[in-house]
Amino acid sequence: MKTISKDRQAVVLADRLRLPAPLRPAHRLLTAVREPGLAPRRSTPLRMLGKDLGWLATSMLAAGTGAALAATGPTGALLGIPMAAAGILVAIGRNRRLVVSHLHEASHGIAADFYRKRGMSDRNARRIAEAILDIGSSVTLTLNGQDYRTTHALHHEFEHLGTLRDPDGAMLKAWRIWPDETRNLRSTLVRTALNPIWHLRFLRDRILGNVARGKPYRRALGASVLAVLAGSALVLPLPVWFAAVFLPFGPGYHLATLAQLTTIHPYGFRDGAATLGDYAERTWERIPYTPMPAKGSGAGAWLRWSWSMLGHAIARATVLDDTMIPHGYHHLAWPLGRAFDDWWNTAQYWADAHAAGALPEGAGDRIVWGLTEAWDRQQAHFDRMRG
Repeated sequence: MKTISKDRQAVVLADRLRLPAPLRPAHRLLTAVREPGLAPRRSTPLRMLGKDLGWLATSMLAAGTGAALAATGPTGALLGIPMAAAGILVAIGRNRRLVVSHLHEASHGIAADFYRKRGMSDRNARRIAEAILDIGSSVTLTLNGQDYRTTHALHHEFEHLGTLRDPDGAMLKAWRIWPDETRNLRSTLVRTALNPIWHLRFLRDRILGNVARGKPYRRALGASVLAVLAGSALVLPLPVWFAAVFLPFGPGYHLATLAQLTTIHPYGFRDGAATLGDYAERTWERIPYTPMPAKGSGAGAWLRWSWSMLGHAIARATVLDDTMIPHGYHHLAWPLGRAFDDWWNTAQYWADAHAAGALPEGAGDRIVWGLTEAWDRQQAHFDRMRG
């Protein structure tokens, strides 16, 4: 596959230097592109889990409060609608982060490794990892953690990634998003997103993965979460429940998942990857960013840039968790012998590996500007696979 760019990390870092110093941390947060050599952030898997559960609760509260304000009339709507919108977007993103970061990393044994390496007994480290699997999957009503761990392992194998033997690929195929069925990817995405049957089937599969499969205690946990989320509709005003629960845990979660799976890797390969280079070709890094206009550009160029950055900010809040932006490096670090257990520092280790020239040839160049370019690349890839 032709490489996408020439050192787009450097483009982002150069743009950051054009900003006033007080704005640079926000730029770093938005792009998840960190300067090489920065100290890794100190935390623990449980501390990160508590922080994200707190963000989820706070964003749900903001969404519900905003909806309640908006229902009071025009004056309340001026404050309430933006508050509800922000709360909904952040709640969707925190739900997804519980899956793609906490559940995902625990399924790889990363949480257990973290605690074992710091002196905890193997038994207790495994208990913590299992608890993270259970919480990350039950709160979000995702496939139970034990089944997720079994199926997701296939996604990382050279012979499966990007093919129908990849569980994510099989899910896309079930959604009829595959080279032999998808001529226009964006049209297919719109039709899927607006299809109530797709949403209902997705929700059905999530519920069954929680209450009909897995260990008895895990099924009970999933049923309890489902009862709380559904039962809250009986006690909350409808606008509040709609904003705080229904959208973040229902259609919003589904749409974020759809955007994630259709942009995270090129899909539609018939055969597995034969070499590390081939494997790297099946990974992308998705930076939610548009390069700044050249110095001296007019107001129109800056308005267009600002509008594009608003879209990137929404994608960052809902889909592009900071571990998902350098997701290709998550796949490559272990084969390269650069394993780590503090997964919240993935972006830092990616920057360091790129600066050190430690990535496979071309891997540092396969960077796309957010979801929109990833969809364009996926369309081009589908066309090649179909041809």
